[in-house]
Amino acid sequence: MNIFNKTSKLKIPSISEEVRDIIAGSVLLVFSAFTFFSSLPIKITAVSKIGSDFFPKLISILLFAIGMLILINAIIRYGKCHDDEAEASCKEIEFDSSIIFTPLLILLYFVLTVYLGFVLTTILYLNFQIRVMHHNGKVNRLLVLLLSIGFTLLVYFGFIYGFRLYLPFGKIPEMIF
Repeated sequence: MNIFNKTSKLKIPSISEEVRDIIAGSVLLVFSAFTFFSSLPIKITAVSKIGSDFFPKLISILLFAIGMLILINAIIRYGKCHDDEAEASCKEIEFDSSIIFTPLLILLYFVLTVYLGFVLTTILYLNFQIRVMHHNGKVNRLLVLLLSIGFTLLVYFGFIYGFRLYLPFGKIPEMIF
């Protein structure tokens, strides 16, 4: 049995797309605020003109903007959907296991990055996230592994050589090397 199947046999009541998007937008807002405030204590190095705190703050601001757009759009659709005339156009959605696994994988990614470093953690994260998001559970494992490694190394070297910013190496690799 594949635990990453798209639909679950759990008896969870369906919710409308609008309610799902209100929840997603709200979670994104909270997550972006947490990320922004977590990046405040990052020490600024003099290696480049862009400090180490720039990208986490930039990403959190972009996530906040996206979360606001999702939330506003969902609230507008929710108001229209609960009109008596337009109620038939509202869609109910089934429970999707990726709703549970994706936030858990993201949380695990943040925790493991401290210990395993950016490269190893990102390769692991992308492997599992692709399996979670794949519709029928059948994935070409070699292709997923190659894509994960290729994308991770592209981002890693882009930060090192393009931005002159070093990504976390991790406590365990530091002990080994």
